[in-house]
Amino acid sequence: MEKVSVFCFGASYFVAFVLCVVFLARPKPWVRFLEIAFAMGGILAHSIYLGYWQPPLVGQFGWLLLSSWVLTVIYLYGVVHYRQFSWGLFILPLVISLVVLGVFFPHPDQPKGSSAGGWFASTRILGLFHVGLLLSATVSICLGSLASAMYLFQARQVRVKLQPGKGLALFNLEKLESWIRGSIGVAFPLLTLGMVGGMLLIAGQAQQLQGWLDPRVISTGVLWLAFLALVFARYGFQVRGKQLAWVTLTTFFLLLICLVLPHSFPQEGGR
Repeated sequence: MEKVSVFCFGASYFVAFVLCVVFLARPKPWVRFLEIAFAMGGILAHSIYLGYWQPPLVGQFGWLLLSSWVLTVIYLYGVVHYRQFSWGLFILPLVISLVVLGVFFPHPDQPKGSSAGGWFASTRILGLFHVGLLLSATVSICLGSLASAMYLFQARQVRVKLQPGKGLALFNLEKLESWIRGSIGVAFPLLTLGMVGGMLLIAGQAQQLQGWLDPRVISTGVLWLAFLALVFARYGFQVRGKQLAWVTLTTFFLLLICLVLPHSFPQEGGR
């Protein structure tokens, strides 16, 4: 298991994306089969890697890899149930980007797959609560951002009045807008509760903070901006269509900035 690396599943996802592009030019069943096969091979290696190393979820590396794993599962569901749509062209680049971004952060030096507690052994309950909620909110916003990108692309195709059979096969605008609103509806309470947990963690570390420029303070401020954007999208009755899509994309990028900023959480036993 220790021979399974990030490169293994990252390369598999990249090949699956290339095959997804090839399928646009040559829509042959064998191309789609190979795309799904490489994606499934990637998620198998991805699962083995996560299970063996169990990178801490309080770190950027573990968070990014687990988020990309969840999105890959959703991709496989979509490519099987919505085969007529260009699903992979949007979600696979996001998965690959999260994996590549994760490589730039510290990796675990010891496997934890056989240790007692694994992922949950070293972090206090409040830290896990905070991380779990923000991770779930991030995945939901990722899906909302994908729907937003599809919406903007589909709106452009509608505007230029492409002939039937031309352009990318995507869901209709009404369906995509409902998906965006659904992702916001799920992410809003998760992000709200996650922020409450984060504020309690910050309060407990007040003596360790290095002023307003402390990364933990900055990341909290960025998270607040994401929260305000989400409030605007959730309760702005006049926010529709393109405006809603752009607000959702803005929220996604703010969450991503918050994610890559340095942060730490209290450990059990004062470690």
